[in-house]
Amino acid sequence: GCTDPIQYAGNGLAKIVTQKISYSSEDKIAVEITAYLEDGWHITAAVLPTGSYVALKFKMAEKELCWKEHEVTYPSGTVSLMLNQDKVEIYENNFTVSAILVRTEKPEDVLSSSVSFDLTLQLCDKNNCLLPETLQFVI
Repeated sequence: GCTDPIQYAGNGLAKIVTQKISYSSEDKIAVEITAYLEDGWHITAAVLPTGSYVALKFKMAEKELCWKEHEVTYPSGTVSLMLNQDKVEIYENNFTVSAILVRTEKPEDVLSSSVSFDLTLQLCDKNNCLLPETLQFVI
């Protein structure tokens, strides 16, 4: 995984910026993920999958043993008529996903407060979709 809090998808069509927000409790943190999309491109919203589009998905990395998802909040999408006349909710321009994580166990190295998670997305324009990508973050 990349330890850079900023990553790009679709060869730069989407810029994904992540940020960790601390609480007073050491056993809880929030992660904010903001995506900035190029004009004309969108990501399928995180609702029930429609047809063959891959919806946006946040999940903890498999190797992440110290934190788990407590609550993930996805924004509302805008409804769009897609290829094959499927109605799907999409995210355009920019949007933020936030996740509250709770500690499941203390790491042996107390200074290790990094969090590993994956973000799966698929970029589409009005004519076609790129292959789905999973970005791996360690922040």
